[in-house]
Amino acid sequence: MKGVRGPLDWLPPDPGFRCQYVLRFRRIAASYGLVQSASEDRELVVLTGRLCGT
Repeated sequence: MKGVRGPLDWLPPDPGFRCQYVLRFRRIAASYGLVQSASEDRELVVLTGRLCGT
């Protein structure tokens, strides 16, 4: 169950939607000005690269 966890703690079960989920999470977090630690930010960048090939 997802609850309120972000992509560092939960990803959609279907691998085909994981890149889209991470990109959407990052876009929404930025638009709301949500603050993440430097390590969380680095982990999201690495996860995005791994899932989206960027």
